[in-house]
Order: sequence, then C-alpha cells, then structure tokens
Amino acid sequence: VPFYEKYITIADKEKNKLELKEAYRYLGLHNLIYATVKDEVKGDEYFMKVKEIDPNDPTVIRYYEQKAALDAPTPAKPTPAIGAPKAPAKPAAPAAKPKGKAK
Repeated sequence: VPFYEKYITIADKEKNKLELKEAYRYLGLHNLIYATVKDEVKGDEYFMKVKEIDPNDPTVIRYYEQKAALDAPTPAKPTPAIGAPKAPAKPAAPAAKPKGKAK
C-alpha cells in the first residue's frame, strides 16, 4: 500500500495511465476489502479514478453494479388495509390419545 500511495504522487498522469490504473484499483480494493479498518469513501474515490482512466475496466464495472444493487431499495411488503379480513386461522390439532392400556 505505501508503495502504490507513493507511486501515484510521483507518476506522470499522462504517460503512466496503465500503472496508475493498477495502483488505484489495488488501493480501492484494499480500502474496501483487505484493510483492517474498511474505508468505503476512500475505496470509492480510488475506483472513480480508475473509471476516469478506463471506464470499461471489468473490476470497476462489477464494483458499480454491486454497489447499485446494494443501494437499491427493497420492495416493501404491502400492509393490509384497515378493516380488511384476516387470513383464516389454522385448525387446531386433534386431541392426543392416551398411551397404554385402558382398564
């Protein structure tokens, strides 16, 4: 991590796009998955930089698809209207027969 962080500060942004993409992608994954303390904001920033360099990068595409799926609201269960009939109750189980001989 420290090597990639240092590299992105000194690399030529135009000449080293491929290497910068690798560094940003690694740092993004590190912050989202491997770091002891996860930092989603930082990971997202690194993936935005990868997307600027290569919008068709498969890792970035998969990241944003999964993020969109997680951020999508889940459909709520409809609540019954007031005064609506309730579902019928289940019938009671038959009484248990006593075991053993009857005297």
